[in-house]
Amino acid sequence: SNPMMRWTTGHPVAFVSMKAAATATTILVAEKIRKKHPWRAALFMTGVNTAYAVVVAHNYRAPAR
Repeated sequence: SNPMMRWTTGHPVAFVSMKAAATATTILVAEKIRKKHPWRAALFMTGVNTAYAVVVAHNYRAPAR
């Protein structure tokens, strides 16, 4: 249902690769921020998790195509 990820739904390897890359990037950025600014890292992770929740809610509400 997510228009940005629609092209990967037919390609399981591409789908898993995209999800793994997004997760790894998020973790690496949070760790880099955490070293000097732990509070900002927590805010960053809150923002990322909120964005993921919005995407999941959108996909849950979208009709199956």
